[in-house]
Amino acid sequence: MTGPAPGGPRDVSRRRAMLLLATAAGLGLPRGGVAERDEVASPLFEWRGSVLGAESRLLLAHPDPARARSAVEVCMAEVARLERVFSLYVAESEVMRLNREGRLMRPSLDLRLVLEEARRVSLASDGAFDVTIQPLWRLMADYRSRSLSMPPKALDTARRLVAFEGIETASSVVAFARPGMAVTLNGIAQGYITDRVADLLQDMGYDRVLVQLGETMALDPPAHRRDWRVAVPDPRAPEQDLWALSLRHRAVATSSGLALKFDAGGRYHHLLNAKTGVSPNHYLSVSVLGPRAMRADAMSTALFVLPREAAASAMARLGGGEALFLHADGRTSRLEVKGFAA
Repeated sequence: MTGPAPGGPRDVSRRRAMLLLATAAGLGLPRGGVAERDEVASPLFEWRGSVLGAESRLLLAHPDPARARSAVEVCMAEVARLERVFSLYVAESEVMRLNREGRLMRPSLDLRLVLEEARRVSLASDGAFDVTIQPLWRLMADYRSRSLSMPPKALDTARRLVAFEGIETASSVVAFARPGMAVTLNGIAQGYITDRVADLLQDMGYDRVLVQLGETMALDPPAHRRDWRVAVPDPRAPEQDLWALSLRHRAVATSSGLALKFDAGGRYHHLLNAKTGVSPNHYLSVSVLGPRAMRADAMSTALFVLPREAAASAMARLGGGEALFLHADGRTSRLEVKGFAA
C-alpha cells in the first residue's frame, strides 16, 4: 500500500510524484502594459518550504503581502501541530506512541478523523488501502533494499499483522487488536493536512489560494482567471508533464511506484498489495481528482494497487471522482465515476 508515515526525509517518506504548480508567469498574469485593477491589487504571495518531508508551496492572491505572510505563519503552526500527531519521526507523536504501546488514550480528533476515513477507503477498496501495512512495509524495505530473499515465515508473520479491521477507534482510545500491529498514515495524512490548511485559510478570509503540502488543493483562482493550472509530471521523466489539469475547488493526489524503489529495476517498490506483499506493476502512476485532498490521497494508493476492472466500483462507493492512469506499457487512460450509496 504505502510507505513510512509523514515527517521523515523526503527520499524515504515521499511515495507520490511531485506536482508542479503554476507560477505567476504560468498563470498568464499580465507582464507590462495595463493590467486589470483587481490583479494589480491582489498579487500572488508565494511561500515555499518542506512539510512532512515533502517540497511544499502555498500561493495566496492578496493585496497585502504582510497579511498574507502572517496567514502562512498561522498555517505552518497548524502543520507543526499536526506533525506531532501523524509523524513516525517525532518520538512522542500520537502515531509513534500508538505503534509503540498498541494503545493510545485520549487520541486527538485529527487522528480519529484520519483513521475513520482510512477505514472507509479500506472497506470500499476491499483492503487495497490499509494503514496497518507498516510491519509488512518495514520487512519489505529491509530485505528488498539489500537484495535479500524474503523468509517465508517472516513474510507470513508480517502479513497477519496487516488488518485495518483490527483498529479500535473511539473518542477515548485507539487500540490495536493484536501485538505487533503498527500504522503508517503516509497515504492519507498529507491529504488531511492539505485540506486542513485550505480550510484554515478560508476561515481567515483567503479564498484565492492554491495549497500543495504533499497533495494539492485549489480554491478560487486569482482574479480574472477561470482556474488554477497544475501539471502532473511524468514519473519516467519528471521534467516532462504527463497531465495538464485545471483546478478550482478541487484536489488532486498522485501515487507512483517509481517514487521509491527498493531495487534498481523497480520490480519492488514502496506501494504494496497488503494481501500478497507484492508490489503491483500494472501502473506507473495513478492520479485521483476529487473535492477533498484526503480522499484523493488515499484513493490514489488504493487504485494503484487494485486491478483496473475493480477501480470503478471502489470509486463509486466513495462518492465518485476522476482517475488518471499511466499504464506500465506507457498508455494513459481516464476514468470518471459517479457515486452511489454503498
